[in-house]
Amino acid sequence: MDTRTCTRLAAAIATLALVPATLAGGGLETTQELSYSFPLSPGSQVLSFDQFDDNGGNRVLQSVTMSVDGTAGANVTAENESTLPAPDFALTLGGFMTVDFASLATFTIIDEAFLTDGSVAASDGIPGGGPDFWDFGFVSGAVADDATTTSGLASFVGAGTIDAVVAVNGGFSLSGTTDATIIIDGFVGEGVITITYAYEVVAGACCLPNGACQELAEDACFASGGNAWQGDIRCADANCPAGEVGGDPRGTCTEKGSLLVFSKVEILWDGDGNLVQDTFISITNDMNQDVAVQLYFINGDPPLAADPVTGERAHAGWNWVDNQITLTANEPTYWSALSGQPKGVSPFTVVDPGFPPGRPSIDNAGKRMLRGYIVGWAVNRDNQEIRWNHLSGHGTIVNYVRSGSAWEYNACAYAAVDPAIANGQPTGTPGEINLDGLEYAQAFNELLVNFQAVGSAAFSGPRLVISDTDLTLHPVEVDLRQETVGPVTTKASFNVWNMNEVKFSGLHRCVTCWDETLASRYD
Repeated sequence: MDTRTCTRLAAAIATLALVPATLAGGGLETTQELSYSFPLSPGSQVLSFDQFDDNGGNRVLQSVTMSVDGTAGANVTAENESTLPAPDFALTLGGFMTVDFASLATFTIIDEAFLTDGSVAASDGIPGGGPDFWDFGFVSGAVADDATTTSGLASFVGAGTIDAVVAVNGGFSLSGTTDATIIIDGFVGEGVITITYAYEVVAGACCLPNGACQELAEDACFASGGNAWQGDIRCADANCPAGEVGGDPRGTCTEKGSLLVFSKVEILWDGDGNLVQDTFISITNDMNQDVAVQLYFINGDPPLAADPVTGERAHAGWNWVDNQITLTANEPTYWSALSGQPKGVSPFTVVDPGFPPGRPSIDNAGKRMLRGYIVGWAVNRDNQEIRWNHLSGHGTIVNYVRSGSAWEYNACAYAAVDPAIANGQPTGTPGEINLDGLEYAQAFNELLVNFQAVGSAAFSGPRLVISDTDLTLHPVEVDLRQETVGPVTTKASFNVWNMNEVKFSGLHRCVTCWDETLASRYD
């Protein structure tokens, strides 16, 4: 596994007014080619062609052309049955071919003559050979035609099929003698029908990261790094933001990005292994194209040796498992950390399998826990991280014992911010994600949080409520290679002000990999 760190982006949507669409990319074509083959004569065959896909109105059909290219032919031998020689002995293939495809039709005449060398003699009375016999071999007539229409095109557009009916009628005749026998074998019509749809793409207002606007097709817009597109307006009427959506090289937890961090995943069980709490992860791709997301489920707690006194089993720690999911265009998805369903990812429990599930809880006496966090980023088919500032997510922690209570947090997102990198293109060095404000949005190094003092009863009402603060911290940097040098450790320093603006300092805490601790447990 490669070294990776996290990322995030802010996205802005341009306000666009509706005006007539424009077209771009003239001369574009899509073709279908089907073969036919059937015995003669006569003979026919039906070929089913796909209708034109207008890509949701982003492509406008301009014309339809049907091209016909084929032959009608057979192996033919002939014998002069006359008492006179036949120096002008000759074979003629005649007939016609028709093709009907919706409003398009062709009618092509077949008329071919095949001569001998003038040596065919009078009948010798012996069939199948001799000087009165001539083998013409395989003879055929070529058919080539085409038809084009620029009207009535609506019938060609859709998700269904249109039948092309191919029919051939033909026959052979002999000349140069008054009496002859002809033998025809393998008389067949065969060839290819080609349907060509000529179209143009709808050009709309494409807002670029620098605030400029170009009239481009939708695919070309996002391939050029555009962050907003609408196919039914022009640039003169577009309100493109000055700079990429958000315009801030720092990550946040309120916008979209190419990399997401779900900072808290926590599953709780009671002492008998019954589920008490689960975490649900949701991710949304708001782009109109599919994307793959590489995920790492990281066990936040350290390894724990078996305890022969209590019988507690050994527990893995600071380890991870990777998953990859595909999000279709505009797809939201979710899954339970406990089961990995319904998305079908690995359950979070694979980082510490065994029974009873989880390890003894530090803050919940008699309960068991499994905790950590998830990072994920957009990748291409080669598993390279890519610019895809269209991901957002949140985590929902549901406690089934506390009257079904739940709380939700936003995943922190980091955008790919290098304006030279187009949407869907790789970012920087494969296997490294730099949250430096140049490649991806910069990670924060400070956290500002309001809290009640430990033991405070300020929130009390009819019932006494005693406050404590659960604080989750982890380094943004993480080494996810197989040959890792170990989890990252950093030091957190705390400055605290009370409501009277009196400052208290001097508290420090080392954080390795991930840390969730109640404020009452801080020294």
